[in-house]
Order: sequence, then C-alpha cells, then structure tokens
Amino acid sequence: MQLRIVAMAVVLLAGCGSGDDDPSNAPPVAVAAADAGAGTAPDDFCFTGRDSTDTDGVVAAWQWDRQASSSMPKQELLADDGATLCIRVERMQPEDPDRHIYAYLLTVTDDLGATNSASVEAWVPENEAPLQGIDIDAGPDQDAVAGQDVLLPGTINAGEFPCNAASCAWEQLTGPEVGLQVTGSCGAGMRYDANFAAAQPAEDEAFLGFRLTAFDATEPGCESRSYVAVKVRPAP
Repeated sequence: MQLRIVAMAVVLLAGCGSGDDDPSNAPPVAVAAADAGAGTAPDDFCFTGRDSTDTDGVVAAWQWDRQASSSMPKQELLADDGATLCIRVERMQPEDPDRHIYAYLLTVTDDLGATNSASVEAWVPENEAPLQGIDIDAGPDQDAVAGQDVLLPGTINAGEFPCNAASCAWEQLTGPEVGLQVTGSCGAGMRYDANFAAAQPAEDEAFLGFRLTAFDATEPGCESRSYVAVKVRPAP
C-alpha cells in the first residue's frame, strides 16, 4: 500500500520562550519544515530545522517536542541529530481515524541563550488500496491571503474501460472549516472545481488540506483520489 504524506504546516512563534537577558541580542528565527514524499508504510519521515537562523550569532541547539495535536500516541524515533528529527510512519489500522497526524514543536537556542519556536504538522491519509481507471488532478498546492477567493481546480482527465468518473466529491481534511462551493461536471475531460473565501487565520498561518475523489460505483476498484494543500496568511 502506498503511503502519501500530503501536507505540512509551519507557524512561527516569534520570540517565544526567550531566555536571554541581553536586550542587544536578537533572538534566532526558528524554521521547521517537513519533507513530503511517498513510500511503503511503515516508512521514514523527517522534519528539519536546518533553515533556522540567527542574525547576530549562531543557532547552538535544536529541541523537538511532540505536540498534543499528534494523533499517534507512540512514535518510533529513528534519528535526532538536533537539526533533523526522523520518525517511523506507521501503517494505518482499520479502527484508526481517516488520517494520522504528526505534529512537533521546534525550539532553537542561539549562542547567547535566546530562543524561538516554530511548529510543524504533517498528516498521512488512509492507506490507499490500488486504484485504477480514472485520472484526476486537484491542482497545485497554493498560498493565499485572508479575504482572497481561493479556487481549487479539479480536472477529470480520463476514464479507462470499464471505469467512468460517474461521481465526484471535494472534501476538507484539515484546518479550520471553510464552506466549499463546487462547480462543474464530473466526467472525462471535464472540470470539477471548488472554491472558498479564505478566512483570517487564528495564528500566523492556517493550513488547509483537501481531497478530490472520483469513482464509478458500478465498478469495484474504479476510484481515484487527489490531494491539495492551501496555506492562508493574515491580510496585510
């Protein structure tokens, strides 16, 4: 079964937990990121803080803490060299929710003791059985600003005999709920779009994940899924 890591989110927490008493020392800037990829579960997956910087010194230490939003009670640690944290992504079981969430907080410390933090989240959708017959595309990942109308361009490219894209559906998987408006037709060579108004995020950024599904209920196995992520920033 294919494992697909399809989303990540980063929220900078500027100056969070600064332990430096020197007002002339600028705190470091924490940057946490996740590497999207595909493999066979269980598999390795890494978060990195190597892009963290310090304008008037150096980043001297990195610390990773698992967050309460992680849906996995236990996560096998494969490697932690400070700047990079690698974990084992587990195969999902039938009783599990529809996705696993892996969330960590990175705290970096500079050479004078000032700190800064950033959170990062990656989610893994359900184990994907082999799919066939329908070629669809939910479009590229996007960046948006609060107040912007966001278009998710769904394309139904083709159906291979005996599969036809008889039914299509857009679904939101992660992030603050938005009201999806769907337009278009579900069929080979057609567009099946969704759009929504990006709301002001509660934090510095909001990360939204969506899934487009096309299937033929009369033919078992004739189903395809495509994923897209939208990062929303506050309006200036």
